[in-house]
Amino acid sequence: MGVRFYLQGLIYKYRQNEMRRKVFGLEYEVRYRDQVGTWGEVEFKKQIIWLPMDCLDGPRDLTEWHELVHCIEFAYGWDLGEPMVDQLATAIHAILRDNEL
Repeated sequence: MGVRFYLQGLIYKYRQNEMRRKVFGLEYEVRYRDQVGTWGEVEFKKQIIWLPMDCLDGPRDLTEWHELVHCIEFAYGWDLGEPMVDQLATAIHAILRDNEL
């Protein structure tokens, strides 16, 4: 069990410095943490995107796109709802993956 937490700590330190995402002039810091009851979350006022620390690369990328779509939704003042956010995130993720972008 100690090794697991040690490795998670190393992954966390690496990933914490890894990413910032700009969405319409706002820069969001991407951070990782153990998630309880949710995959990801955006703190709009603090401009932080939270992703699960133990998520695999594919689902992590999709989760990140889901949260980025929420950032777009927030920037435009839209109210898309979770089903539409999921659909848009999945479509964007698939286009980028399938075209190696």
